[in-house]
Amino acid sequence: MPKIRKLIQERPSEDVEFYSPGEITVNKINEYVSVGKTTGLETTISENNLVKTMTIEFTTEEDFIDYVNEDTILTSAANAIEYLEDNEITFSLEDE
Repeated sequence: MPKIRKLIQERPSEDVEFYSPGEITVNKINEYVSVGKTTGLETTISENNLVKTMTIEFTTEEDFIDYVNEDTILTSAANAIEYLEDNEITFSLEDE
């Protein structure tokens, strides 16, 4: 059964840049895409430009668990949280 993870960000104004994953994270996602473990990262931004939703769908729960336990992803997650907090961006993680 597929596993979906969403990062939803709400910034205080358009003057604040949303968090976006760095090259190392994008490369890891692309690696998972290349072996069929995920369909990739989809990003949407609300009409008012204040909410960004990043969605990644994994083929299986096991693929998701492998991904979130990758050292590069753990580091990326810590960096994301620091950036979001430093820039007063509220956020939530949702799993489906």
